[in-house]
Amino acid sequence: MGVGGWPIQFLPAAKPIEMEAIDHAEEQPLADGVNAFVPPPEYLMAIAIDLGRPKDLIRLQQFHEGQVYDPEMLESLLKEHGLLAKWQRCLALFKGEQSP
Repeated sequence: MGVGGWPIQFLPAAKPIEMEAIDHAEEQPLADGVNAFVPPPEYLMAIAIDLGRPKDLIRLQQFHEGQVYDPEMLESLLKEHGLLAKWQRCLALFKGEQSP
């Protein structure tokens, strides 16, 4: 689904990390006067890390290469939710240190 040419995804909040992401979401303008509440990139990354699907790994690599997140905030969030080891495995994949 898209709004103003931008792909969007609606996520149901079932896990604590997802509910927290909604609590931290900020209103962002999309197009034609349409606004949406968008979680900070660190939360979007944490959710993707938790899910770990191939498409999530692609998104994570894009976030990482684009340097559009706060590494310290992400690390703190991942530690809090027990996801730091999964992120470290993702980083190793991005560097080609291991196979998927």
